[in-house]
Amino acid sequence: MTSTEDVRDTPQPTESATRDTVTAGGPPAWVIRLVSIGTAVFLMIQLLAAVTKTNASWPVTGFPMFREKRTAFMQPGTVVTLADGRAVAAQPSDFNLTDHQYRAFMLDEVVGNDRKLRTNYDQRLVTMAHVFVRMKAESSTPVSIEVVVDEYPFDDPDHPIHHSITQVSVT
Repeated sequence: MTSTEDVRDTPQPTESATRDTVTAGGPPAWVIRLVSIGTAVFLMIQLLAAVTKTNASWPVTGFPMFREKRTAFMQPGTVVTLADGRAVAAQPSDFNLTDHQYRAFMLDEVVGNDRKLRTNYDQRLVTMAHVFVRMKAESSTPVSIEVVVDEYPFDDPDHPIHHSITQVSVT
């Protein structure tokens, strides 16, 4: 026997007699196996939820953005009435916002997809009216701001339904 054969047959200090790797201070092998099996089962259940398109919330919400059953697309809008009597339909750029930012703000902070007003919506609308006047360099002061929502039903998008949600006095 050569000296290299002796070294290969001799168990190394980091190996047990069954050739399982033992790490100093690490969790026991049974814990690692249990966590691995649990992870595999969890991933299989998630895969099953994805295949069956389950929208339940166990244990992690599956497809939460598709959870709501919407029947229409809601397009919010604002109409600012100025002291000189003009009613101006405001555009997102009038508030220094992009179309997406404006729609997200209106539907999250003012009126939702359900056409229900959010908490403190009136304060937000008053602020929006003042921003509108500043951005448009209007000399007239805002008197009121109205929230409107155009509802485009998915089954008949060519015939939107116009809703006047609320009108808030700015003064």
